[in-house]
Amino acid sequence: MSKLPFVWELNNKGIISHAIGTYHWIPDLFREDVKKYVHNKSCVMVECRDDPDYFFFKHVRENGLEEHIADQIKKDPANRELYQARAREFAECAGGLDFDVEDVARSLSIPVIGLETKEEHALYYAIGEKYNVMGTMNRGEPSTGPPENFVFGDEETAKKNCAEDILHWKSIMSKEDLETLMRRNPNMVERSMQHIIRAPSLIAVGTAHYFANPTLLALYEREGIDVKRIT
Repeated sequence: MSKLPFVWELNNKGIISHAIGTYHWIPDLFREDVKKYVHNKSCVMVECRDDPDYFFFKHVRENGLEEHIADQIKKDPANRELYQARAREFAECAGGLDFDVEDVARSLSIPVIGLETKEEHALYYAIGEKYNVMGTMNRGEPSTGPPENFVFGDEETAKKNCAEDILHWKSIMSKEDLETLMRRNPNMVERSMQHIIRAPSLIAVGTAHYFANPTLLALYEREGIDVKRIT
């Protein structure tokens, strides 16, 4: 049986929550493993809820994945092969581990809370597209690297890639855009703490958020949460 590669325990004075690192483009390998972390939680918190009106998914559902990818290639022809590869991955996994977490939560009637609004999420990705770094990053891969790095829980590579990404961002982005992106993790922690201090909760966001400074893990520790990696 597969095992989720990045899971942390968040202990707030005996109230035990969990944090899962997700990967946005990975086949459905971990759905059964997600259930034990979702079960008995007061809520599940994700980056941005799967909303049928959200810009990316609305476009794909209304116009089809092929047309969406064609639009991306037209805007950025140098990354044609990357967009085509991601289209294949999207078709195979229907959105990745992020959607698995939401689906399991809904099947158990557990509330799903977005830590970012769809407007905020769209802004972050618009900044990324502006500098051609979000999603493709500066290596042509997400911050955690290829899927195998995620599956095998390669923490050292994830840390190294995240550090390289941030250095690259600092070299090309305006101060305002960089500060906007760097506020994502503090905002997520601030918005999730109200739930973590009251009852067992689950946070499930992209794995890079746990390794890119300021990391979610360090920010939770500053709030007095005992953090321990358990897988």
